[in-house]
Amino acid sequence: MQHGDIIQFDNGMAKASQLPDLQNSEAWKRALQNKCKDHRYYEIVEETLECDFEHSYLVLEDGIGNVRAIQPVFFVRQNLVEGVPGKIRSIVDGIRKVLPRFLTMRVLMVGCAAGTGAEDTDSPGCLTARRTVY
Repeated sequence: MQHGDIIQFDNGMAKASQLPDLQNSEAWKRALQNKCKDHRYYEIVEETLECDFEHSYLVLEDGIGNVRAIQPVFFVRQNLVEGVPGKIRSIVDGIRKVLPRFLTMRVLMVGCAAGTGAEDTDSPGCLTARRTVY
């Protein structure tokens, strides 16, 4: 998912955004406002966990362009041989000197990179959009 990507669905769309694009918008200030971890929490998490995580936000809009929800998502690179002992691990470590991403996988997670995350809204339109996007 790249910044600016758009996913169309029947009743609207989801746009991939970055935090600087959202911070001055009213929709961002309303995002997760009824949750104990509102938009400010996600700003702090992105600022402090920047090295291993690639943060993005899906802006869910209805058919007429109204922002219905903003869903935090992130990518993390998973080491597929984490915890593997001995010879196999040393072989993989040697290969990674040449191919740093060998036996890793980029994983998309919905929510927050630190602790449990929440979905922005439970409105029927957003539930349909999330089912379509995910």
